[in-house]
Amino acid sequence: MSIKIASNIERNSDIIGRISEVKQKIKACENELNDLRINRLKEELKSEIEQQENLAKEIKVCEKKLRHNAELQEQLNELLNEVDTLKAAYNTKIRGKTMEAELKRKELEQLDESLLEVKLSSKAQTNSLLEEIERAKESLRRKSFVLLKK
Repeated sequence: MSIKIASNIERNSDIIGRISEVKQKIKACENELNDLRINRLKEELKSEIEQQENLAKEIKVCEKKLRHNAELQEQLNELLNEVDTLKAAYNTKIRGKTMEAELKRKELEQLDESLLEVKLSSKAQTNSLLEEIERAKESLRRKSFVLLKK
């Protein structure tokens, strides 16, 4: 009977040893799995940060374009005011002049049309850039929300 007990003790000791080894392997696998998850999350985070940085750069470019367009709009308004002033001067001082006066009036009208086209084009570009900034901001908000959610 003592041989049987000794045999059972030895067998139990082997089983306990194998259980301990399996526990160590499970712990190692859990650690490796956690490391893989952490690395995957780090890569996702890097990607999100890179996307947000790219969006921020795009927003800065759009803002710079908007400032430039605003400057152009201001210059255009000054030119339009000058044109209006020249038109008023023409209408009050040059009526009844020779063929030369008629040619100058036509030039002013063409200039006015050209400036108006430039003004309309500039306004369209400004609106387009504003929409682009809003889309980029909304995208950045969504990405930030998704990132915070994780």
